[in-house]
Amino acid sequence: MDRNREYTGQGHTDYGERGKTLVEGLTMRDICDCYVRGVILASGHVVPELYTEADKGEKAELTRNDLYGWDSTQTDPGAIQQNMMCEVEKMMGIFPNLPEPPKKGDRMKLQEQFEEIEKLVEAKNQKAINDYLLANDMPNFIYELAGYKEIREKKVTKIGINVLKVCEKWIPSFKKRPTKKNVEEIITYNNSYFPTKDHIMFFYTYSYGDGSGVEGADTLVDIISSERISFNKEDLVPELKKMKELYEPREGHIKCHYCDRQRLPKDIHQKTIISRMYSNCESPLRNYCNDRPCASYDQMGSEG
Repeated sequence: MDRNREYTGQGHTDYGERGKTLVEGLTMRDICDCYVRGVILASGHVVPELYTEADKGEKAELTRNDLYGWDSTQTDPGAIQQNMMCEVEKMMGIFPNLPEPPKKGDRMKLQEQFEEIEKLVEAKNQKAINDYLLANDMPNFIYELAGYKEIREKKVTKIGINVLKVCEKWIPSFKKRPTKKNVEEIITYNNSYFPTKDHIMFFYTYSYGDGSGVEGADTLVDIISSERISFNKEDLVPELKKMKELYEPREGHIKCHYCDRQRLPKDIHQKTIISRMYSNCESPLRNYCNDRPCASYDQMGSEG
């Protein structure tokens, strides 16, 4: 790592023009503090509560002890470096230390800078997707319970990243004339943007029996954690059976007006709901579960 080597990186990076800046006015402890904040700012997806504190800069109530007790192996080392150097610039009062802005009439440089950072963000998305696909097959279908009647089959069309869950901040695309401030914002955004498999989502299409259809997306986290969505149809069979036992109409049973469960007559009581939506402020008698607060919930939902 020869100190005299050329600065061959892009101008806005620490290996380009930006990296030529001498560090001035900081103590060794200041640099250590920047490292602590840099590590945590690169780990917002792991320790979001510490990320919020680290984002306060010099006012953050953190110590080096906050680097322990959580899984730092999920953090990108390159992201630590980027965030640490941004913290150094902030303490020096020069953040964001970007190269000189283009002269009037030469705005393509800003456009190029903005598009380069967009590419870095997209590369992070693709890496998270590739890491997932290295360990898992691309699913063809997502299966979901449609009430108690059937297991719905949704065809997977593509895999993507739920970007709104990756970072609290959101930078829209600028296809025309981004300003220097826009470039600064997307650089800051990129430094806080670290997608993982927890942010993966699958887009799907589903066709109804009448020929109409719908498009949507399910997150990987929801698919893994839910008992009503799965990549494997057989996993939902026990839950479908349970749903049928609770909700499928059958002789000798009465449906609860609120939760729709099928109950024996001895497990049902009748009650009216008081609400201004009725002409006499009182609903007809309705059937509710004896052992559940269905009537109370229905009453609360009718008030307002």
